[in-house]
Amino acid sequence: MSWDIVGDAIQAIEDWFKGMLCDGIVGCLQNTCDTLNDTFNTDNQGVMKTLLSDSPSQFTGSTASDAAPIWNTIETITNNAIVPVAIFILVIVIVYELIQMVVSNNNFRDFDTSIKRFADRGRI
Repeated sequence: MSWDIVGDAIQAIEDWFKGMLCDGIVGCLQNTCDTLNDTFNTDNQGVMKTLLSDSPSQFTGSTASDAAPIWNTIETITNNAIVPVAIFILVIVIVYELIQMVVSNNNFRDFDTSIKRFADRGRI
């Protein structure tokens, strides 16, 4: 039976460090859960219940009664900035594709020779 004093010391330090880390992580998570439970379980005038009880069109992000809903701001930005830029990009892509389609099929190298052959045979 060998005595591994250094290995035992390292193992003891590892176990102590693992225990300290585990206790710290469990303590932090427990504290976070307790804080969230206290926040959600307060009276009906609590901040989280006030904010989470709003529908998306009524959500203001604030507990002030005179705050404007965020939905109006998002809708205004979408209608005045995002939609015109998207339409502009879509028009550019469509016009580019139309030009490519016309140029690739109408380059004056492709023509129908069947008319000439029928005319030579006297059928036209």
